[in-house]
Amino acid sequence: MEASNGTHHATRFFSLLTDARTTSLSVPGTFVINLGKFGGFYIIRVPPVVQRILSLLLRKWKTLIFVALFGTLAAFGLFGAMSTEWREMTYYRVDPYPVVPGTLKSGHGSASPFHPPASRPITPPKFGACLGPQGVPVPRAPAELYDTPDTHPVPLVGSYDAAGMDFGKCMTYRSRYQMYSDEALNITYRKDVSELESYLAKVEDYDDDPDNVKPLKSKPKSKTLINSTSTATAANDASTKREKVDPLYGPRKPEGMSEGEWEGRLRDRLWRSNVLSEELGPTSFPDWRALMDNCYQKRLHDRGMAGGVDHFDPHNLPTTEEPHTSGSRPRVFTTPETKRTAVVMRSYEGYAWREDDILNMRALISELSLNNPNTPYDVRILVEVKSRHLAVFTSEWDRLNVLRSSVPREFWGLVELWTEDEMCALYPGLPGKFLNKMFAQTSYRSCLMALQKFYLDHQEYDFMYNWEMDVRYIGNYLDFFEGIEEYSRNEALHSGMDKYDTWLVPNVTASEDNWRDNKSIAIGRGEEADLITLGPIFDPRGSGWYWEYDVQNYPPGQSTDRRASIGTNMRMSRSLLEAMNVVNAEAKKSLHCEAWPTTLVLHSQLPMSHDHSFYPEAGFTHNLPLPFKGVFVPHPVYFRHVWEPEVLHNRINRPDFYKKINEKVMRDSSFYYDGAHSREVYMGWKEKENVCRAPMLLHPIKRVN
Repeated sequence: MEASNGTHHATRFFSLLTDARTTSLSVPGTFVINLGKFGGFYIIRVPPVVQRILSLLLRKWKTLIFVALFGTLAAFGLFGAMSTEWREMTYYRVDPYPVVPGTLKSGHGSASPFHPPASRPITPPKFGACLGPQGVPVPRAPAELYDTPDTHPVPLVGSYDAAGMDFGKCMTYRSRYQMYSDEALNITYRKDVSELESYLAKVEDYDDDPDNVKPLKSKPKSKTLINSTSTATAANDASTKREKVDPLYGPRKPEGMSEGEWEGRLRDRLWRSNVLSEELGPTSFPDWRALMDNCYQKRLHDRGMAGGVDHFDPHNLPTTEEPHTSGSRPRVFTTPETKRTAVVMRSYEGYAWREDDILNMRALISELSLNNPNTPYDVRILVEVKSRHLAVFTSEWDRLNVLRSSVPREFWGLVELWTEDEMCALYPGLPGKFLNKMFAQTSYRSCLMALQKFYLDHQEYDFMYNWEMDVRYIGNYLDFFEGIEEYSRNEALHSGMDKYDTWLVPNVTASEDNWRDNKSIAIGRGEEADLITLGPIFDPRGSGWYWEYDVQNYPPGQSTDRRASIGTNMRMSRSLLEAMNVVNAEAKKSLHCEAWPTTLVLHSQLPMSHDHSFYPEAGFTHNLPLPFKGVFVPHPVYFRHVWEPEVLHNRINRPDFYKKINEKVMRDSSFYYDGAHSREVYMGWKEKENVCRAPMLLHPIKRVN
């Protein structure tokens, strides 16, 4: 009985199993899994959506693989994932906020800030600081120094020793700039309009007579008629309650306001403060031009040279004094310590001056001129006027309006205006075909032409720095400029400048060997350099540089032997500027401005040839002190992330580095034309009171709100 029942159950089980398997075979997406002797069979049903996906994969697998591969490559190309910058982001990120070690205060800035006293020019006691605003000397910067904390990152490129900078000391933003604020210098014309509402209500009409720009003595109006836009903004500011403004940082940009709207407000504020300065009079603002001129005269008297100074000749050995007969006064020649130098800032019409721009300009003037124990540097501002309808060279009224809208009142004495049309008149007939419908004299392509014109107007200077508004130096400017000049003076004249075609990467044998000083070369050593650059001097041919094609009126065309250096923050001698001027004007040859002075230095070191800038028939060739000396100073450059030295060296010193896809790695640095890390360093240093930074040169620093 039991056997028959078992047989019955087994028969029923296999019957059901057969039905299930038959059903699974007839229904798409249904599978039967044999789980073994004791597990039996398990039926799986795949959802219709999954069935369709699997079917598509089976039928279109080649197409799908192609799309996936193409999409991946496109993503890598669009987002730069194939570049070294993407690979580098996997590296350790450096500490962006090295904090002041509070118990390790080092001293006060009135002492020599960075160099040991023995390495700096000796300053006799009578050569004290010149007078600043309100007849009071400006304190030396920085106000306080600290020992650099262990958490401070180290530069991966360049050398502190080469540039004469001290890594062992650091400073905060406040200790760097606090002596240059409106409050510290007792400057009143820039007070916010809301603080002077009662005064502005009494502003009178202005006469349109260009010879009389003072307000008329008429009955005060109920409303200011300075400018419709300025009036509206002033009313808005006066009706808005503002929080107390830190004099070091200036007005704060409102949250949510666009950058364009904020710059519009800054321009309105500049216009109002400049007009207000005309009402308040000269006691409300310093005349930095007069202060620098007085300081120069003071230094001449200090050295007993008020009777006249011969121009400094960088190609002759310096002499302390000329032999003289008994009873006559000796004529003292200039030396490298007494040469005249101008630092020419590059700005433009409508530039939106922020508080940080003003502090930086005051620092340049105070540190390079008023507190310079040697011959003071002069600071000037070249302002490009882009509005072609303005007659700034013939109309005093147009000139006044450009100054009001473009430069703070205290710096007007430093300003010289220029236009592209003026450059076309000075250098006519320059041939060439250019991208973006440019012409040879456009300010972007020929950015140094305005400096050549400045040289023609100011023969009193031996050297001129072309300096951009978006450069910042954490430290005392005098130390930096003296450091790079001393390095370039001690360098020999390297023909072809091949030594300077790469970045110095410490701890890399090939790089250190290239930069090691070759004592066997004596020519040019101890002489002033005609050209000092802050970036490598490389051969554009085959480099991938965007302006490699731009070679105008040279017979070999793009095969012309030449050199370039990214960025135009550089120093040029009077002789080199004269060569740049005459080759443009007489030989009608030109290059992109980043290749112009470097190429002339190279050609001066080569045999004269029609293929180069200097050829036998040209009269100017024999009037120039050839050859010129060019030097790249390897100042320290920081990076956002830590790199292995060998890897970084291979990335940034490759022959085709200047291709856009290759140079992206320098965007992670603190000094390059589009270096993003520079702003990160500066803003972190500015916004946090206890962040302490060692001396470093940063570029670009734009829109510091």
